[in-house]
Amino acid sequence: MTAPVLVENEDDPCDILNGLINDTKVINAINNLKAKTQGIREYGYEIEYKYDSNAEAYAYDPILKTSGNELSVSLAIGGYIQGHAHNHPKAALSLPSWGGY
Repeated sequence: MTAPVLVENEDDPCDILNGLINDTKVINAINNLKAKTQGIREYGYEIEYKYDSNAEAYAYDPILKTSGNELSVSLAIGGYIQGHAHNHPKAALSLPSWGGY
């Protein structure tokens, strides 16, 4: 995996990263990417952190992204997005990659 990339923010970056790596939905997203490293296409997740009115709490929400290009995927930054995770398919260097903001 590549090292996490954190952007300066009011919260402690370590707290944000620990929240990302300890969240069940984020763990499931990373495991999904691991399963795709032998494929031919790059996949990524935009990991949002926003208020869930049903749970009445803030929660992480990984959103799967892909593109028509086998070796790239566009991932947005800003707003509710707190991090990304993406794979490197077999045609590139085959490993998952993730980071938080």
